[in-house]
Amino acid sequence: MGKMKYLVIHTTDTPYNREITPDDICMWHLGPKKNDDGTYTYLGRIVSKKDLENVYLILPSGKKVKALDTPGRGWKQVGYSDMINRKGELINLVPYTFDDVIDSFEVTNGATGYNSNSRHIVLAGGWSKDGKIKNGKNCDGSYMQPEELYTEEQIKQLIQYLKAQREIVPSVEIVGHNNLSQKTCPTYNLNKMDKNNLINFLNFLNLCSRKTKAFHWAAPNRDEHNDADGPAIREKIQDLQDTLAEQWQGINFQFDINDFDAPQNPEEIEATTIGELCELMANRTSEFIEGLDGARESFMKLECINFIGQCNRYIYLGYMNF
Repeated sequence: MGKMKYLVIHTTDTPYNREITPDDICMWHLGPKKNDDGTYTYLGRIVSKKDLENVYLILPSGKKVKALDTPGRGWKQVGYSDMINRKGELINLVPYTFDDVIDSFEVTNGATGYNSNSRHIVLAGGWSKDGKIKNGKNCDGSYMQPEELYTEEQIKQLIQYLKAQREIVPSVEIVGHNNLSQKTCPTYNLNKMDKNNLINFLNFLNLCSRKTKAFHWAAPNRDEHNDADGPAIREKIQDLQDTLAEQWQGINFQFDINDFDAPQNPEEIEATTIGELCELMANRTSEFIEGLDGARESFMKLECINFIGQCNRYIYLGYMNF
């Protein structure tokens, strides 16, 4: 039908502890819809109740149910290509070829006007744990965080899924259903983080890493010489850089080779001791976290918080206790 342009994330809009199966999706979407005039829409066609009396819907599990006992939307195809259940299991609902084209047999009914060039994935759930919030929005209108609505296993699986889809179609735009229409689905905010904010922070960490080498070479004694090198600090900085870059590259944008033209002089980092450097990194990382307000940045935030804790331990204990 067209080149894949969008990868759209949805929610089943169901209670936090309720598991959802492919059978549920099938019944919700393919079951007949009763119209105001008494007719039914079934598999995209207008039919009478009598036409459906002996019709059975064959579910993915192989179970047969009477069509009239499964009121749905009357579609010819379900709304999603894939689903991630509450256990974090990825389940294919509609087979597709792993290329950059949405063929006619791959089209699903996830978002009106976008289906011919989109692939859709749905997360089981969407309600808050207490069941009081069903549209993902707090009283002040702000969206809830994904970990308040979905399980840790689901979020991890989603990140891996988005990375894999990005490998198939590097140019695909990852959006929520709410980015394409007046919906709250998938009940959290997928707004993109400012790319420059991440790049500036990665460049800052690069300078900090270079600064540790200067401390290593200029250390007045063996303890400081060892603290400034290897796993004690530099590798932790580099680990954070790699984690942030890989997570965000996989789910949001591709870097340009010129994005990382950081200043070459490590003296621009105003720290004269390793302790001062750790304090500077902790403060700068805290500032960076303030810009992580989208759902897909949750794991990046956790990595940053862990790194701040490592820096604070050095400041308090006087050595790296990793």
